[in-house]
Order: sequence, then structure tokens, then C-alpha cells
Amino acid sequence: MLYKILNLELVLNRYNPLRGRSYIPLPQSLANKKAIINVKNKDNKCFLWSILVALHPTDKDPQRVSKYKQWEHEFDEVLSEIEFPLKLPDVSNFAKQQTC
Repeated sequence: MLYKILNLELVLNRYNPLRGRSYIPLPQSLANKKAIINVKNKDNKCFLWSILVALHPTDKDPQRVSKYKQWEHEFDEVLSEIEFPLKLPDVSNFAKQQTC
């Protein structure tokens, strides 16, 4: 028989699924390494810009969206069923469609 509860702890967390969104400045420790291209976009197409950065490298100002605008519609067919900002499972869906 239970007579008393000595301690009760309730922990609540808000579920916030990972999504690729708009530009977020890198922490200084990463930015100083000059090893990451962080495209300064104002839309929710961060995933698209990162793919285009990898496929179409540029030497000057690679962080600018304008450097990749000419290829913005390169993946329209594949991304037509994917909603921006991308959810984590959509990344693998994108990859699967590219290997077909």
C-alpha cells in the first residue's frame, strides 16, 4: 500500500522537428575556419541552395544566392512533392529520387 509520495518530477519538452530554413549566422568558431559556405538566403530554400553550392562551386562570394539563381529550377521535378522548409525525412526522399 502506498502511503506517501516523497518526490515527483515532471519534465515537459516542446517538440520542434528539425527543418532546414532560412539563413542563420554561423558561430564564430566555425565561421573563422572558412570551410563552410553559408548561403545568405531570405527564403525557406536553404536545402536547395546548399545542394546548388555543392554542384556549382564559385570562387567569388559563394554565400550569395545570386550566384545560384540560374540553377534554382534544376530540381523542380524532384522537389515538386517536397514542401519547404524541408523536414529531415525529406532529405532522404530527395536522395532516393536522385539515385533512380
